[in-house]
Amino acid sequence: MQSSFGFFFVMRFILCGLLIIAVGIESAMWHKFPHIGGNPEKETTDLNTRLPNHTVPLNYEIVLDTTYNEDTASFFGHVSVDLKVLEDTPFIVLHACDLKIYTAVTINGTRIVDGLIFEYDRPRCLLTLGSSSGKSFNKDVPMKVHIMYEGSYHTDRGIVMLKYQDIDGKDRRLAFSRFEPTYARYAFPCYDEPNKQATFKLTLRHSPEVKAISNTPMDKENSTLIETAFQRTDKISPHMLGFFLSQFKYMEGNLYGMKQRVFSNNGEQFPLIHAIKLTKRIAGYFFSPFMLPKLDHIILPTSIEKAELGILTYSQEEVLLTKSTANTEAWTNLFLRIAHGISHQYFGGYVSVKWWSYIWLTEGFATLFSYMGVDMLFPHWDIWQYFHIEVYNRALLIDASDNARPLTYNVEENQEINALYDNVTRLKGASVLNMWKHALTQELFRESILKYSRVNQFNATSEEDLFAAIQSVVDKRKFDLAVPIADMFASWTQQGGYPLITVTRNYEDGCFTVSQEAFTTNTKTNFKKLWFIPFNYVIQSKPDFRDTKATHYLLNETSVQICENIPQNDWLILNKQSTGYYRINYDERNWKLITEELRSNPYKIHSLNRAQLLSDAFHLWKANHIDDMIHRSMLIYIRQEAEYAPLSTFKEILQYYRYKANSDEDFTNFMQYITRPIYEKLGVNESPTDMHADRLKRPIVIHVACMFKMPQCLQDTRAKLQESLVHNTPIEVNLQSQVYCFGMKEAAHQMLANISDRLSATSDKSEIYLYNLALKCAKSDDVDF
Repeated sequence: MQSSFGFFFVMRFILCGLLIIAVGIESAMWHKFPHIGGNPEKETTDLNTRLPNHTVPLNYEIVLDTTYNEDTASFFGHVSVDLKVLEDTPFIVLHACDLKIYTAVTINGTRIVDGLIFEYDRPRCLLTLGSSSGKSFNKDVPMKVHIMYEGSYHTDRGIVMLKYQDIDGKDRRLAFSRFEPTYARYAFPCYDEPNKQATFKLTLRHSPEVKAISNTPMDKENSTLIETAFQRTDKISPHMLGFFLSQFKYMEGNLYGMKQRVFSNNGEQFPLIHAIKLTKRIAGYFFSPFMLPKLDHIILPTSIEKAELGILTYSQEEVLLTKSTANTEAWTNLFLRIAHGISHQYFGGYVSVKWWSYIWLTEGFATLFSYMGVDMLFPHWDIWQYFHIEVYNRALLIDASDNARPLTYNVEENQEINALYDNVTRLKGASVLNMWKHALTQELFRESILKYSRVNQFNATSEEDLFAAIQSVVDKRKFDLAVPIADMFASWTQQGGYPLITVTRNYEDGCFTVSQEAFTTNTKTNFKKLWFIPFNYVIQSKPDFRDTKATHYLLNETSVQICENIPQNDWLILNKQSTGYYRINYDERNWKLITEELRSNPYKIHSLNRAQLLSDAFHLWKANHIDDMIHRSMLIYIRQEAEYAPLSTFKEILQYYRYKANSDEDFTNFMQYITRPIYEKLGVNESPTDMHADRLKRPIVIHVACMFKMPQCLQDTRAKLQESLVHNTPIEVNLQSQVYCFGMKEAAHQMLANISDRLSATSDKSEIYLYNLALKCAKSDDVDF
């Protein structure tokens, strides 16, 4: 077997000679190529880094010499790119950043066809190649360009090298790729744009003790102890190429015929069986086996986020979870994180985007599908209540500013591209997709996503491709839509913010009017924006919140009237299960009818609607849309609440009133009155029969009750903390922060001294956090945790 690095060194010898010849002819060629020539590193003030569309890549063959030790700062590599010339051009332009180019030639097999002269525009990371013969590259003539170069390891991009200590305390190093969004150019010359997709054949040279993995399984025939070759990938974007080199150990699982491995330094615990099951559930949504032959999970000693085809990474802090040290929220977030990475295999790997302006298609879908995957695996978790708090409500808060940007947002420079990886992209993207999933029905949405993914498999898309897929299914099913889906959907992706819907009822004739305006936290701003708004509604005499399909639309107009003989004493609530991405205001009488029902029979209204009614009333009051009494009246019903999403919303609202816990005795008494029944029901001790949601709710209730100095709460937390300090009685991990903080509010001097002594004696990070929290809470009433 001939090693590819044997070829590498032969080529290096030949190409170095050719470089001497090329340098000799550069000056003669300069007048023929104004774009390239004798200045190998060009300085420029134009930071547009987009590539011309003269050529596109078809396949890369990359060999990287990644052999490293404590003195290594750089790596060597060579890349061969098969190109398609789309139009006659005198030059080829690729991305290359912080790379030292030695030689560039066109080749046919192992035979050099032509030497290339090059110009390196370092600020823009552009490498321009021209033929030493002065000829143009002709349309439709097959080409292979071969480049030899040297690059540097980095700590956050390109090929990352990190130092760590193994389980025996010995210093080690590892290296891995971090190419998303525009960092592949730091590892090899390439067309580093998401729509410039190609296949990749990667070979890594490394020390014998190092294990190398990449997107695809090992190509055993062409691998040796010091050189690992990998099977060719499908057509993917450069940022989805990935690899990892380390001396990590791994555990392996194989279920449903698919191999998954977990690589870690110290054998960190990882729920591999659940990761495999999540993969199966998400793949099942697409009615097919998982699209890859393997999936690797890597636990890194860093918080760098990345997801590549067939490779998912996590930080040690994310996965160092045991039943004795990790709370329910941390476990929930870990499973969502795993599901998010698996979802990225479909949205980002299987289907990429034509440009970063549409990155919400990958990030929004991956966020939504992470919740869908967890819901399919753990239906008893009721994960959509968590989605409502962590995704939907957070998106509404972020998206209410005057300068809220659209989901589809034109970017060019790398700094702008990086800025798109934010919570607007992830949270709003997921919320808008979830709205249409319900408005169009989950069945139609699923068929549309199948169409979108299969038509565009291993290809690059824009939002228009998604709209076209949905429209084709709408047409096929003869689904009743008065306006093309592209017009409706684009009103949510191409403008920032979201609407405030106002419902005004005519109690005499049973009609009601739905009007819209842009919602903003700045009451002086008046945006002239309109949306195509899907909605439905439910009334008191028919309180069925199950069917979330849109029954009506506000079609890019300011208002619409609905006349369906609603009884005048019935409450009316828009937006079943709060799936529509907007806030809702009602006339005063309807608000009163709703609050009366919440006080007398709250469970007649869906828990997600109860949560959003609380949130809307609070934020509408803050923005001067409703009277304070409506907001206060909504709070009172909480005495009878027992669900996570409304209680979490209640806690977030009360953060606004924290200062009143010390300055307003009447308000403090009011909060104690509201919270007492819930606290007395849940208490400060977990039960073996607690459900997942119970373990999320109890810390919220303790926090609120103790924050407003309910005597029983302060007494119970102090007693629980004292029992732990004196008798080493363990405190449930979900309740530790609350007990350590509020248990210290009226602590005796001896308890303070005990905590201080323990803080001095421990090196455990979780204990240090709890002891510091206890000491801060003993001194201040305004501590966040």
